[in-house]
This record gives sequence, C-alpha cells and structure tokens, in this order.
Amino acid sequence: MKLTRMLAPLFIGVLTLAGCSSADNTTSSSEAASTTVDGNNITVVASTQVWADVAKEVSPDIDATAIINGDETDPHSFEPTAADMAKAKAADIIVVGGGGYDAWLYTAVDQDKIIHALPLTTHDHDHGHDHGEEGHDHDHDHGEEGHDHDHDHGDKDHDHDHGAAESESAEAHEHEHGEEGHDHDHAHGEEGHHHDHDAEANEHIWYDIDAVDAVAEQIAQRVAELDPKATINAGAVADKLAPIHETLKDLPAITVAQTEPIADYIIEQTPMKEATPSGYRHATLNESEPSAADVAAFLKALDDGSIDLLIYNPQTATETTKKLREEAEKHNIPVVEISETPAKDQNFFTFYADEVDNLAAAAKALNK
Repeated sequence: MKLTRMLAPLFIGVLTLAGCSSADNTTSSSEAASTTVDGNNITVVASTQVWADVAKEVSPDIDATAIINGDETDPHSFEPTAADMAKAKAADIIVVGGGGYDAWLYTAVDQDKIIHALPLTTHDHDHGHDHGEEGHDHDHDHGEEGHDHDHDHGDKDHDHDHGAAESESAEAHEHEHGEEGHDHDHAHGEEGHHHDHDAEANEHIWYDIDAVDAVAEQIAQRVAELDPKATINAGAVADKLAPIHETLKDLPAITVAQTEPIADYIIEQTPMKEATPSGYRHATLNESEPSAADVAAFLKALDDGSIDLLIYNPQTATETTKKLREEAEKHNIPVVEISETPAKDQNFFTFYADEVDNLAAAAKALNK
C-alpha cells in the first residue's frame, strides 16, 4: 500500500504535463474545449448527485449527470426507468458507491466503464423484511456495539483501506492527516487509523473522505485515458473536503446513536462514540425491521441518559425512527439530521459541509 501511494505524485504529474498552465493542475481554456470522445464531451452518469459532483470537480468540462438528483427518494429502494438505464449504457464513465447501494445501476451496464468506492456486490434493498441468509449480502459483525471498525478516536488519524477505490485508482491516494491539518498529498502512516472496508462495509461510503478522494483519483485517471488533453484536477476534491475533515476531528467525545447507520464514516473521523444499541444497529445494517425488543432497548438508552445526541436520517424515516426522534426530543436530546443525498440541485460538497457544521454546533453546545 505504501509503495503504491508513493507513486501518487508521478501519476498526477502524468495527468498534468499536457497544457499545464498553473500550479492547480489544470489546462488552458483552449485545451479544455478539447475534452471529447469522438468529437463529443466525455459523458459521466452517476448513481447519485454525490458522485456526479465529485466527477465535475475533477474535470469541469465533462458532461456529468446523476440518476438520483434530490433528497425525496430513498436510494435503497430506488428503481430506475428505462430512460435512466439507456442514458447510463450510453455513457463513457459510470460512477457508483458500490457495496450494493446502487446495484440497480452497476449490475446492468458495462463493468469496464464503472468507477466505484466499494466492491460491486449485490443485495436486495427491501426495507421492512428480514432478509435472512439468502437475502441481504450485508451481514456485518460489529462487535458489542454493532460497529466492526476497530479504531481509536484519539488524536491520531486514520488509514482507510477501501479495496476497490484504492486498488482501481492510480494508487495515488496519499493522505496525511496530521495535527497540522488535512494535507492531500496524503500518506496514511503505520500509526494511522486503519479501516478495512470490504464487501460488507457500510454502504454510505460518500461520507468517508478518503474513499471520495480515491474515487476522484480513479475519475482523473479514466478521463485522462479517454482524452489526454482534458482539464483534470483531482486535487480539487481533496481541497473541498479538507475543511470538513478539520471540523470533524475537533468534535468533542460525546456519545451518539443513529436511527439508521448513515453517519458511521463521519463518526469514525471524530472522537465521538457510536452507541446505537447493538440489536437495533444490526437490524438496520441488514436493512430489516428492528424487533420490538431492539426498539425498546433504544428507547431505554434515550431515557436513561446513555445517549448525548441522536442522528436522524429523514430520507429513510419510518414510524419507528419517528418514535425514536420524539423520545429524544422529549428528553431534550439534540437531534441532527443527516440525509442520504443532497437536495435537488444542491452541490454535494456544500451539502456535506452543512451537515457537518450542524453536527458540530449541536455537539459543541453539549460540551459547554
């Protein structure tokens, strides 16, 4: 891993030798106009606006669109139209999160076109059913608290091994998250924070800063292959995410629970402790309904002061999650909303920053 990351500067150099006019690794406007494949702009279709915005940040001259644009749809249960799939099949590049989250897209297109953060596993996203052994391919062993990331949330930062994202990128993902900030000529040292996100990883991978950076590197490589004269600046994504990382690592060590495991990767980047009752957490990670006993345990934790803050996903709200929110509010426990996708026409980077700012404000208010 270290050897591949040491190759990052070489990779970026190759991308920017042609027409580099400034230190930001971009080409001139005349060269940008030549970002074409057979005379047309490179087309990118992403499963959600998250990945479309990442692609646009890497290469602003490409034509990047998202199949899911907005926050009124639950992506777990989304079904694309024939027109959606026709657009995807005609695209030059497909960008997805993987891990089963957007399998409705990546199982139906040319695999060679796909850029992904997690392995391209498949499973049935059917809320409200217990998938059992043959259903959901997402059965995690998350330890006593249901969280299988063996990590220390102290001052040391973390090294994410994302499998697909890092192995299929140009291996040019050198992050250094020292105390002086988030330097995106990165290098996760041996003392860093290692998460091995395999096929069973939490699928809300766009909240993992390292994984998003790795996807950006993959996009940069693929665009360069399609058009060596293209405007490419993979570092622009790292620059957008750096302030978010700084905010997260400075959050207080409070105890949080989630109505759905939407914010695992956010929590991993903070000193906060994830304390969702294990039975409830296991059920929601498997996208099945928590049992009455699981819900009762969650309500008890809200009642007895075990939880400082509740993270609520409004995009996958159910009667159960609404009940948990009401219980938290009854006990004056702050509730912070974290959604699956940006609102319609909202940029992902603004969306992510806003959510983290809201989380920081609530957490720091508790810590006064």
